[in-house]
Amino acid sequence: MHNFIQGIRFESQCVREALRCEPEIQLDLEHAGLAITLAIMLSLLGRGMDDPNEISSYLATRGSKFDLETIKTLLDAYDGINAQYHLWTRLCDDTYVPLIA
Repeated sequence: MHNFIQGIRFESQCVREALRCEPEIQLDLEHAGLAITLAIMLSLLGRGMDDPNEISSYLATRGSKFDLETIKTLLDAYDGINAQYHLWTRLCDDTYVPLIA
């Protein structure tokens, strides 16, 4: 699991570069799998987009196959305080912030 999480963090750095090109160039997420979707979510959380509805809408407009319920499940599944096993943490005000490894 630790290697998977580290891989997501690495991919997130690449995704951040791609997100800087928006809106001129918009990502096509039609074939994006779990790892890329998590990397994008991590990047979006780093930019302050922490509302599940907003994240789901962002992904849907780019062709993602992951629906709102799946996004909420992923937010819960990778929420925690141990950076080796979790990507982000939910604060007491229900905002998510990325964990730094």
